[in-house]
Amino acid sequence: MTASPPDPAKAVDPAKQRRYPRYPLDVRVSARVFREDAPIELWGRSIEFGQDGTAAELVEEVVDRQARDVLAVTGALQVDG
Repeated sequence: MTASPPDPAKAVDPAKQRRYPRYPLDVRVSARVFREDAPIELWGRSIEFGQDGTAAELVEEVVDRQARDVLAVTGALQVDG
């Protein structure tokens, strides 16, 4: 049995490859936008995580985001082991 060469049609474009692997993670998250007038608190779910961060979807859109607004996202993750 001989190894066949890789199929160029299935090759991944290096520009689209991720620097670090990502893993699925479904955890409820809380996001706060700290503003001068009043903070906003939103809820959502994480989608995936990796060495370079976590992706999450929020239930509402963060509208009128200003450059000086600070967004903080927290979540709880229990690891057995």
